[in-house]
Amino acid sequence: MPKTILSICMLCSFFLLTACTPNETSSRESVEEQSVPAAAPTLKPTDNEVFVSRNLGFGQINPRIHLKLEGEESVEAFREADLTKHQLPGEMDVRHPDFDLVFNNGGEVRELHLWLPNNEEDRGMVTEIDKMGTGYQLTPKSTQVLRELIEDYRYDYEQAVDNGDIVQILGKMYNFDKWENFLTDIEQSRPASVQRVGYTIEGDPIFDNLDFDGQSIHYVSDNTMDKFGLPKKEFDTCEKVVTEPIPAEHNTPGIVYRLDGCTGTNGGLNENFWFAIPDEAEKVEEND
Repeated sequence: MPKTILSICMLCSFFLLTACTPNETSSRESVEEQSVPAAAPTLKPTDNEVFVSRNLGFGQINPRIHLKLEGEESVEAFREADLTKHQLPGEMDVRHPDFDLVFNNGGEVRELHLWLPNNEEDRGMVTEIDKMGTGYQLTPKSTQVLRELIEDYRYDYEQAVDNGDIVQILGKMYNFDKWENFLTDIEQSRPASVQRVGYTIEGDPIFDNLDFDGQSIHYVSDNTMDKFGLPKKEFDTCEKVVTEPIPAEHNTPGIVYRLDGCTGTNGGLNENFWFAIPDEAEKVEEND
């Protein structure tokens, strides 16, 4: 009997709305075909903790914790969502997950990918990271509770700086040494990763994640937390980091870091990654 592939888009309308837009087509893939650059370390929460990370790829947990929830009430909300979920028929063909979840449930550490719908009337979905072919739909109650717990959290620049992210705001550059170390690791073919966070005028974070596996740079551009923009998460694989002067029309002397040799542009420069360092920028280290 031939295997039936049933797209989750047919079951949850939010996947149709968010996974099939022009900006997301490059990141919507069959789960079975998605390659994972590197296995992330396993996070180990206590019984009263939930770790929430922004997802960077199928089959792995992003070790950079975006939000840590503590307390029995918060943890119980995730346990209930896990216990009351319903298995969906068929194999998955979906966009990349929104978040990674790690928490304890009955003595077992649960590692899940989470999709949250843009439409509040739709239900969320989870998968286990080691069983990516099977999806589970959340109840309406769990979808609403998890959305409130996760999306109401604001990842401000103070938190980003404390987490070791590279942050450029108000003429200051925080943790630039992390970027310099990343470039050194690339030169010496050592696996490394770095996260850069920029902020909109309204204070919403926009993320650049670069993961070097010793040969290639795996890049994720993520503005899904920009409440006033067009949410999208885009993926690319590039060969190297290059520099060029800041264009004269910006009237700001300095350099720009770009990603080159990228598959998304047939070997050219990635259009999303633009890391400009004006000569006048004040560089502040994490412990300053």
